[in-house]
Amino acid sequence: QARLDVEAVELSNFRRRFRGWRDVAFPEPYFATPDLLVESFEAGELVNSIETPVEPALGAFLVNRGEDVYLKMLLVDRVMHSDLHPGNLIWSGKRLVFVDAGMVAHLTDAESEAFVGLCEALGAADAPAAARCVRLFSPANARLPPTTVAAFDADLAELFRDKCRGYGTAVDFGEVVRGILELIRRHRLRVEANYATLIINALCLDGMARDFYPHYSVLDGAQPLLTAHRHLCSTRGLNQRPPALGHFLFKRLYLPFAWRFKRLHDRSLLRAAHRRPLP
Repeated sequence: QARLDVEAVELSNFRRRFRGWRDVAFPEPYFATPDLLVESFEAGELVNSIETPVEPALGAFLVNRGEDVYLKMLLVDRVMHSDLHPGNLIWSGKRLVFVDAGMVAHLTDAESEAFVGLCEALGAADAPAAARCVRLFSPANARLPPTTVAAFDADLAELFRDKCRGYGTAVDFGEVVRGILELIRRHRLRVEANYATLIINALCLDGMARDFYPHYSVLDGAQPLLTAHRHLCSTRGLNQRPPALGHFLFKRLYLPFAWRFKRLHDRSLLRAAHRRPLP
């Protein structure tokens, strides 16, 4: 971060966007200049210092709420905390506190749609849509030779056949995303900074699930929200404008129900986890 007064503004904005979330918090800025920031002290334990394995209830809280925050930032606010690793999360017993808002990604509509489209494609096991969305990660990819596009699409289709069969098939989200990154490197596609932020944060979330709640699939957890978005808003990587009415219906009508379905999904998995012995 270059200016701490800008971080103070971002903290205030995060607090406003999440003010109705009683178990999610951000520090309160009291005073800020470009070189100085005074904010509230947040007591608790850094998530990256919590020893594993943990009780299912704690693991579920950390991962479920972490995913909820990520999805809200991505699907609703389109403003993403750019450094969502466990060292910037504090568990205070009843709340998950997000600190260090010095880097924040403000997503354009196109950036949000392209990355959400990739996540939807993973859940739907739709390799062609995933390939189209990945190529939207930089304008430079529009100038790729047709042979490169064909080779990338073919390799991505093979990755999906081997590793990504969609919701409810125990997809290893982190493994699939790392496979996509390897194909991006191999075929020399470009990825703009905001997309890199979204990818890194998603991998951090998947890593938290692996450490604290290993039977939880972040892809399956996101299914209620991603499925509603796919049917109402998604362009699936095609060069067209998303329907404005679809976004209105998604946010005002379907989103509250999608959150409830996600809560039910998360609670059912927690009940099953309680019946499992700790490793």
